[in-house]
Amino acid sequence: MKKNNYQSIMTGCKVLGILACGLWLLSSCVSIAPVNSSFESTKILPKGQIECMGNYSTYYYNNSDGTENVNNNFGLRVGYGFNDRFDLKLRYERLNPAQEGEDININYFAISPRFSLKKDRITGAVDLGKYIYSVDNEGSESSTFISPRIAFGNSSGKNFDITLTTKIDIFPDDDETLWGINLGCGFSSDLNKWAIRPEIGLMKDLSNFSDYTFFNVGVALILKFNARKSAPKP
Repeated sequence: MKKNNYQSIMTGCKVLGILACGLWLLSSCVSIAPVNSSFESTKILPKGQIECMGNYSTYYYNNSDGTENVNNNFGLRVGYGFNDRFDLKLRYERLNPAQEGEDININYFAISPRFSLKKDRITGAVDLGKYIYSVDNEGSESSTFISPRIAFGNSSGKNFDITLTTKIDIFPDDDETLWGINLGCGFSSDLNKWAIRPEIGLMKDLSNFSDYTFFNVGVALILKFNARKSAPKP
C-alpha cells in the first residue's frame, strides 16, 4: 500500500484514531487493527465453572490498493459462571504490528458481563475496557471503548457448535464507531471441558463504510473446570 494513502487516512487522527480507523503512526505509517475476535459459543458458563483461554489471531487491512497484514495478536481470557443465565469474563490481548522497525506497545483490556437471552441459542454481552499504548516508550495513553454484542448459535451439542457474533465498538472520547462480525465454531470430544475454536471475521468503520475493511483470522484453545467440587457421599 502506498505511503500517501496512509497519510490521507491519518489526516486529523492521532493515536486515538489508531484503534478506530487503524493505527497510523510515525513516518513508516504502521497500522494496527482493533480487536474483533470473540472466540465464544452461546453457552453460558454453569455456576462455579471457570474458563481459561489462550488465542492467536492475525489481522489484515483491505482497500482498493490491495490487502496487507497489519497485526498479529496473542491473548488470554478467564471467565466464571455465576448462574445458568450469567457469566463474567476478563480478557487481555497484546497487539503486535506486522511491520517491523517501530517500538510500539499496544495492550487491550476488557471486562465482559454476558447473559443468556435464549438458552444455548442467543447471548448478549457488553465489553468494557481500554486500549493502552505507547510509542518508543515515551509514556502511555489510553482509549476507552464500549462494545455491545450479540451472538447466535447452537451450543447444545457435545462435540461441535457454531456461532455468529456481531458487535458495535463505540469510542466515546473520539466519536468513532466500528461494526464487526465473526463466524466461529468449536471442536471437542467434550465441549463442557475443552474446545478448539477457529474464527474468521471482518470490521468496518461505520462513518466510512465503503472505504476499507479489516479482516481477522484466529484460533483459540479453551479449557474449563469446576471451581467447586461436590462433597463425597457418605
